[in-house]
Amino acid sequence: MPEPATRLPPVRPAPVTLAALLDELLWPRLLRVPAMALRTDRLILAFLGVLGVALCASISSLWMSGPGFLSRWLDGIGQGFAACWGGVLAGDGASAASGLLAAVIAAPREALRADPVGAVVTLPLALALWMTFGGAIARSIACDFAAGVRLPWPAALGFGVQRAGALFFAAALPLGIAGLIALAISLVGWALFGVPVLDVIGALAFPLLVLGAILAVLIGAVMFMGGNLLAPAVACEGTDAIDAVQRTMNYVLHRPLVLALYSGVALGIGAAAYLLAFALLSGAMEGARSLVLAWSGSRAEGILGGTGGPDGSADVASYFIRLWSSAAEILLLAFGVSLYFSMSTLLYLFARQKNDLQHHSEVWFPGMIEGTQAADAAASGVRIEPSAASGGDAD
Repeated sequence: MPEPATRLPPVRPAPVTLAALLDELLWPRLLRVPAMALRTDRLILAFLGVLGVALCASISSLWMSGPGFLSRWLDGIGQGFAACWGGVLAGDGASAASGLLAAVIAAPREALRADPVGAVVTLPLALALWMTFGGAIARSIACDFAAGVRLPWPAALGFGVQRAGALFFAAALPLGIAGLIALAISLVGWALFGVPVLDVIGALAFPLLVLGAILAVLIGAVMFMGGNLLAPAVACEGTDAIDAVQRTMNYVLHRPLVLALYSGVALGIGAAAYLLAFALLSGAMEGARSLVLAWSGSRAEGILGGTGGPDGSADVASYFIRLWSSAAEILLLAFGVSLYFSMSTLLYLFARQKNDLQHHSEVWFPGMIEGTQAADAAASGVRIEPSAASGGDAD
């Protein structure tokens, strides 16, 4: 006899959850970056990078007194962008443009005039260290976020050291081209416009100088919008400097609005996380000082104030207090650096997905062809398979 047909109950639709609604969106994933940037291994890499750049800045003290090229340049950039941001908030376009020009043009020019030797010696060293440690942080974030693979900081640093050449030239090529164009325009102006008769030739050739300035400004604008993607491009693709620059320029020029929107979200999240870390750390330091001084006398005030005291013991204690205060400041700065490269790595993966339709969970590993995720049949060694199921939800 035929078995009686069983009637299956109707399939219930899956409940709509917040996770399901946000699954296809990319920007909410940026909310995870502050916690990822706080990982000890990334803070160690950022801490070492900050110390390395600081040591590069101090090299200028060997041949000059006072701030060297790097210190002057970074201070000028900070002051210029602060003025630019103040003009934006005040709705004053002239002040914003003036601050931007001060940061982009006046700051390097004045630093170069004050310490030309430092520009030649310390700038390449600082850029190499910055990109090497930044590439290490980007590699750590890419493996963790995209593939669920946790790299210890020595392994991430080893990747950065191995790719130091590609990382350095990825930043040095566009910056160097823009700098050479600006230097050439300045030299032409010095050679032609200061001499009779030649000034007429310079005036006739002035449109060519304007075209060169436009090219330099375009390169500078691309670096301003997407320069942070260069280290992640090398870290995620295992590629060379030329390919990293090409990818970055394509993502900036092809869909600039999308990149700007995601960068704005990342900037807001990063600024909030950094301000919170600053408030917690400074509050803890000041709270500890207040509690120590609650029942202490003037001797403790001198020690905690960094001025020392009436005897050698107080001076030694004051030295250690200054040391811990400096370490706290460097640690906070290291968190900012880790946050910067972590955000930049996710922005690169999202920009690549929007432009190339390549999922953000795909990153290069040994055993793949560099610049692709295709298997290399001739490669030897162990290949780490990324987990497609992780989808960047390793944390």
